[in-house]
Amino acid sequence: LVAMIPWGIGALVMVLAAWNSDRTGDRMWHAVLSAVFAGAGLLMLAFAGQQLAWSIIALTLVAAGSLAWLAVFWTLPTKFLSGLAAAGGIAWINSLSQLSGFVGPDLLGRVRGANEGDTSAAFLILAGFALLMALLSWLLARERSAAAREAVA
Repeated sequence: LVAMIPWGIGALVMVLAAWNSDRTGDRMWHAVLSAVFAGAGLLMLAFAGQQLAWSIIALTLVAAGSLAWLAVFWTLPTKFLSGLAAAGGIAWINSLSQLSGFVGPDLLGRVRGANEGDTSAAFLILAGFALLMALLSWLLARERSAAAREAVA
């Protein structure tokens, strides 16, 4: 029962983030904040140790942030691409996603093995990737805003 808390809250946050993103028309900042929450949760996990309450809070942040990010992220390719370019872009994203499903667990297993079973370094690496996601989403939002301002001027 305890294991369902993060995912239940994460599912609720995912629906709310998608609804609010549709309502406001803002995709980028929803993606940025979702990735920041996931990264913060992973940072908390790196330092939570054996503390159950902090681990559940951290896992809840990770689940909520990553599920909300996914809900908003999949609206982005068709915002920038159309037709065959959208199909190719979505296929490319899926290909990279499949590759990360192989590389990620292998990399984290090696990091954990090199640290005598300690998962802290692995969570720090994952937090770095989540914060990189946030940074890339923010840069994309900035670039998109600059292009919109130039189009108006």
